[in-house]
Amino acid sequence: MDILVLATDETVIASVQVKTRTYGADGGWHMSVKHESIIQQPCFYTFVDLEPDVPVTYVVPSRVVAEVLRVSHKAWLSSPGRGGRAHRDHDLPRIVPNWPFAVEGYPNGWIDEYRESWALLAGAVGTPGDAPNG
Repeated sequence: MDILVLATDETVIASVQVKTRTYGADGGWHMSVKHESIIQQPCFYTFVDLEPDVPVTYVVPSRVVAEVLRVSHKAWLSSPGRGGRAHRDHDLPRIVPNWPFAVEGYPNGWIDEYRESWALLAGAVGTPGDAPNG
């Protein structure tokens, strides 16, 4: 993890892994297949987009990231690649705000509900913290 969030008594209440991007046609972030299995209640990812004039951060629970990676990677594998050829499997999935193919349960713009959702970190203690407003 890149950041540990501490309570006033210095106990760890959340851990955060930071992913940044500056340029890229799909507006996404590189991940690893290992992120498909990181599902920990007080663990979050911050996806930072440095491309706009004012950087934007999306705060997403690890459970959501793992599910999005699994579902989107499966959808990518089943969608046709260049020239209609099948995609070759790899260990570097991506988190993107908009898919060039259908991803069940995660329509284009799915990540917007996590935009600047810093309150999720405060909700990590004693609450599920799986939804942006809860």
